[in-house]
Amino acid sequence: MMQYVASGLVSGGIYATMAIGIVLIYRASGVINFAHGELATFGTFVVFACWSAGLPLPLALLIGLLVGAVASPCIEAFVLSGLRRRTHLTEVMATVALFLALNGLTLAVFGEETHEFPALVTGPPIEAFGLVMSRQSILVLVVVAGLTLIMAAMFRFTRLGAAMRAVSESRESAELAGLPVRRIVWSVWAVAGMAGVLAGVLIAPIVYLNVNMMIDVLTKALAGAVVGGLTSVSGAITAGLLLGVGESLVAGYVSTQLATPFVFLVLVLALVVRPQGLFGSAPKVKL
Repeated sequence: MMQYVASGLVSGGIYATMAIGIVLIYRASGVINFAHGELATFGTFVVFACWSAGLPLPLALLIGLLVGAVASPCIEAFVLSGLRRRTHLTEVMATVALFLALNGLTLAVFGEETHEFPALVTGPPIEAFGLVMSRQSILVLVVVAGLTLIMAAMFRFTRLGAAMRAVSESRESAELAGLPVRRIVWSVWAVAGMAGVLAGVLIAPIVYLNVNMMIDVLTKALAGAVVGGLTSVSGAITAGLLLGVGESLVAGYVSTQLATPFVFLVLVLALVVRPQGLFGSAPKVKL
């Protein structure tokens, strides 16, 4: 059982890393970005292309993260900012269109071949306490723990974190207070873009690199973000990890074919029982 739990924490950690970006963008702009996964895929291909060209993997990773940090806020600046006064459905459909456009762009630039992505850490699996885990899997857990601490510290102790909280509470009030709202929002999108690329780089050595590798991850990360609460980063991380563990246990003890349906059944139940998510706050309605 513990082996299934450990495997679930690894997959759940990748869902959580993606969910962090989804929640950050939602808090900053009030929209669910369905193009988040395809941007992560494009950035991961950039990392692979740079590494294939002979660059050291850490430098290739840095270039990929920079691509995510630049491209993500461009979506907000050049697409969503012009739709802010339109309906929420219009914004969502715009991100769906970007999802398809980025998928096609990745296919056109990098091709449809599947590639073996280099592991970020190498070496034999580690055996401890009756568990056997690859070094790549352990790295995923370390990265998730690090991101959790970084997000907590950023929101609690930095000016950017305080500004992000202010913008998420009320964009209009933040503007009246003199905060540079546009720059803050772009910063949030940049952090989200880097988190997405990081998730892509973490999963690529496990599932191999191809243009559609992040579709399944994105849908489950979205489920984790909604179950945990679209306004709560800690909730998204917790829910992502729990969904990964649940999915692994169902696959191990029931059926692999029921693992994915289990994730979305939990999503439906969460929407019925607690629509704001486990850690989210209910929207305030002014009378």
